[in-house]
Amino acid sequence: MLNKTINIIKKYPVRSLLVALIVVFAIYVISDPSIISSFNQELSDGAAGR
Repeated sequence: MLNKTINIIKKYPVRSLLVALIVVFAIYVISDPSIISSFNQELSDGAAGR
């Protein structure tokens, strides 16, 4: 199982990195849902500020 994963990472390093980042972000958001509201708040503040 681990060997298969390592081979996939070697074959697609960029895609694996992106998937890993998405997974980490998803776990982070699930464990701390308030991050989404603060992120959205920053986005709307940035849009209103222009």
